[in-house]
Amino acid sequence: MALARPVVAFAVDGVPEQVADAGVLVPPEDVEALARAVVSLADDAVRRGELARAAGARAVDALGIDRFDDAVCAVMRGVGT
Repeated sequence: MALARPVVAFAVDGVPEQVADAGVLVPPEDVEALARAVVSLADDAVRRGELARAAGARAVDALGIDRFDDAVCAVMRGVGT
């Protein structure tokens, strides 16, 4: 996502929350669904581009350095209390 590439992943644990609308999620352990999703994106430049833009934006907005900095500062503020 940080490289502005679409994500294809298994929908396990916290992955759906991390990926959100920036990729394609498939059922856990369904390797055939994973392969179909990859091929589908390889064949669809428009969708691939949409997901790539969403991935890049999500990486910055939800997982970027500003968000990390805010979280670390919040923890540090709580340490002194």
